Amino acid sequence: MIYVIRAEGTDFVKVGYAKNSVYLRLSELQIGCPHVLTLVAMNNGNLTLERQLHRKLKASGLHVRGEWFKNGPKFNDIMRWIWTTDQAPLESVNFPRRLSRILTRAYPRQVMNADVKG
Repeated sequence: MIYVIRAEGTDFVKVGYAKNSVYLRLSELQIGCPHVLTLVAMNNGNLTLERQLHRKLKASGLHVRGEWFKNGPKFNDIMRWIWTTDQAPLESVNFPRRLSRILTRAYPRQVMNADVKG
C-alpha cells in the first residue's frame, strides 16, 4: 500500500510503502516525530511503484530527505498519476468504522474530518 503522510504545520509530506497496515506505520512514525502526522492518502501499490514515484518527485526538485518531499501544487500534480477515478482522491482517506474509533482516541485531530465507511 502506497501512502502519503503530512507533517502538520510544515510543507513536508512522506511518500512510502507499507507492506502491512498503513495505520500501524503512521503510529510508528508519529512516535519519532515532533509534528502531528496526518494520513492524507493511500492507494494500492508496491515497492516498484513507490521507487518510481520517489524518482519522479526527486527529478522535480521536491526531495527534502529520505522519503520526505516538499508539498504544494507541483507535488499534487505528480501524485495524481498514481490515483485513478475508482480510488480515493489525494485529499481523502476512508477509515473502517471500528478503526476510526481507535484512531480518534489516538489521533483526534487527524480523524475528526475523515469520512467513515459503514
